[in-house]
Amino acid sequence: MDWKEFLEPKNPVTDLLAGNNCNAVPCMPICEDTSWLPFCHQRILEKWAEQLDASGTERIELAWDDYVRIRVEVYDEIFRYYTPAPAWFASPVQATRPGLAGSRIERRGDELFHLTRKGREIRMGNFREPSSESIRQGTAGLEPTWDSTIGWASFKDHGSWRPPRNRIEEFRKGIPYELAEPDDPDALGQGDIIDIEDWIPRYAFSETDAEGTPTADDLLASGSYDVVRAVCEHTNWAHVPYGGGTSPFQNACYDLGFEGLMESMVLEPELVHRATATHLPKPSAAREAMKRAGVGIIYLFQMFGSGDLFGPKQFEEFVAPVVQQALDFYHERGFRVVYYPMGNATPHLEPMRQLDWDALSLEESRRNYTIDIAHVRRVMGDDRVLLGNMSTKMIEEGTHEELIDEAHRQIRGAAGHGNFILSCGTPILPGTPAERVKFFCELPERI
Repeated sequence: MDWKEFLEPKNPVTDLLAGNNCNAVPCMPICEDTSWLPFCHQRILEKWAEQLDASGTERIELAWDDYVRIRVEVYDEIFRYYTPAPAWFASPVQATRPGLAGSRIERRGDELFHLTRKGREIRMGNFREPSSESIRQGTAGLEPTWDSTIGWASFKDHGSWRPPRNRIEEFRKGIPYELAEPDDPDALGQGDIIDIEDWIPRYAFSETDAEGTPTADDLLASGSYDVVRAVCEHTNWAHVPYGGGTSPFQNACYDLGFEGLMESMVLEPELVHRATATHLPKPSAAREAMKRAGVGIIYLFQMFGSGDLFGPKQFEEFVAPVVQQALDFYHERGFRVVYYPMGNATPHLEPMRQLDWDALSLEESRRNYTIDIAHVRRVMGDDRVLLGNMSTKMIEEGTHEELIDEAHRQIRGAAGHGNFILSCGTPILPGTPAERVKFFCELPERI
């Protein structure tokens, strides 16, 4: 199937990204899955418990068709309760058909367990507490799993930020570095809330592929993208799937450490260029398979590039060239790209305007800086697609009138010629009642 088919307009979202100046203003929360992941996790468990009830036994086969069907049914509920169309959804991480072959699900009291064909017993979770309904209503008492307002000064002290002390010297010597695992299993995305399927084998190619490097055909044949494809077809592409990407500049920070990256831009710029070059995106079987499965959008994240940290000249020298190379890479493979530079983007808007992104998504204003979407529109011009940056605190706590007023303000300031998507500046945190997320997504219709 020709990848260009997936770029044809199927709803107002793809219409905008295809360069058409549609009149509708769709609403798409960034990282939309963050708000409903706990619901998704619990609803999947409940549906497996219902399957056990129907069987009249305490153990059933974990059939692949049931695995895909349950996820499509849960996405149906997510789209009904949280993010009505037109919107998008993150391409889900999922099991493979060979990975689940021979598996069973067993109920022990209120707990479900995944029994693999190799004899492992993996706890799936408690299917009664908390109930998916209490999560949907916002009464489950869920705590945020990360702090989206964490500052640069404290970021390096966070659970998963533990670069070696002499990071720059190690990088010069070619010593690889990976983020350390937090000691606290509940810190920064660890545990049941964020990793909704830590009970399933991700891949199972080692038994059939001596090299252990599956091709795109292998990945597609394994069912690795069956869920995303099934959801798209089930909803007639009313929701657009997207995949994630990371700016090479952001990844350079993991090599050099935060202080090392900042210092090297002044004292040893070639070290920064070398670090960013090693993180340029490369062809992969997973990207090819993802594209062939129907994923047409890449959400390109970037931390550590804020205008609080350095000025436009540094952005032009160190950030813009490698971001453009990443944009070219994804465009050549048939993706549209939404660029999401985190932090204070206002000082960098002029050089950012020169980049060939398909849409620009910006963070919300903070106490020490303002990102005014009307000002962004004036700088970028009328023909570029912008995503609004409504405060997630307002979405979580504001009145309906406040949300409507802010949506009016953003649409008046940035949607005069179309090319605008109402969105939020940071992810909506888990624990936010579904009604509030849904109200936000329906704001364009309400006004």
